[in-house]
Amino acid sequence: GQGAIYEGLLETRVSFDFEKMTGGAWTGATFRASSYWTHGPSLTRKEVGDFSTISNIDAYDTLRLEDLWLQQNFLDDKISLEVGQIAVDSEFFISPCALLFLNGTFGAFPLVTYGFQPFNPPIYPLTSTGARLKLQPIDSVYFMTAVYNGDAGTQKGNNDGTRFGFSAQTGILSFSELGYLLNQDEDDKGMPGIYKLGGWVHTANFSTWSSQATFANGTGSLQSAGVGYGIYGVADQTIWRRDATAASDPQSLCVCLRTGAAPSRSSMVDFDIDAGLNFFGLIPGRKDDIAGLGIARSAISHDFSDFSQATGGPAFKYEAVIEGTY
Repeated sequence: GQGAIYEGLLETRVSFDFEKMTGGAWTGATFRASSYWTHGPSLTRKEVGDFSTISNIDAYDTLRLEDLWLQQNFLDDKISLEVGQIAVDSEFFISPCALLFLNGTFGAFPLVTYGFQPFNPPIYPLTSTGARLKLQPIDSVYFMTAVYNGDAGTQKGNNDGTRFGFSAQTGILSFSELGYLLNQDEDDKGMPGIYKLGGWVHTANFSTWSSQATFANGTGSLQSAGVGYGIYGVADQTIWRRDATAASDPQSLCVCLRTGAAPSRSSMVDFDIDAGLNFFGLIPGRKDDIAGLGIARSAISHDFSDFSQATGGPAFKYEAVIEGTY
């Protein structure tokens, strides 16, 4: 369909630096609380019907808690521990280049958003109880891992964002990521880049799509697909840069690529890939402008497509997105 809507997101945030507040008595500690007020109809639900979500602020209309966490750093910030209500997509599989785009697939791509049905991961606008540990022994390398409650609930069912604690029924969701930061210091002469490799495990016992189809039709029982899991990679690299001279403004071109995979037998999306480019200062005299082009493709698993058809739904192959912005 075609139409026009207005939707909005108001975010409020308060942070406390305990080192400053205690005059240095408590070092390395930060507390943060934040909230979302999401409002307005959804173009995805009203007109389009895509699952990658046209707008990355699209959410159920409500005032909800976003973050509520305490972070403690150790050894000159080489070790960081964060505990509280936290979100996966605030730290994992992030590409600075991809953050320019508005479609939801360039944030938490559908492979992750729809990878744990019937459970919902703590991805915008949802958070859940968890803990994240980050180790960065040298400036250019880090490793972080986190555990979360395995189900953050539905947006409507957990509309205030105050579902605290863990549940044995929903299992534990764990993410881990290894990152390499290339030429990130101000004194580095080379092109900056970020490279990441990560994955997740959900400890719940998932059922295969094929057995869910036979069970729904009363012709068989549910069969275990084991735990949920997947892997992903991120590459974000500046490939060209012209520094400012007396006759020109600085210009640069950054490209990014993200991809991931999950098992077909229990995942709705079994392969995801997106790519983008950002051109900074494309028009002379406008050095802060960014021109961007993003493309994405989410492959629907054959097992899910068969399940959909067996239960009266349509067949699926993939969903693709092309986005241009200035």
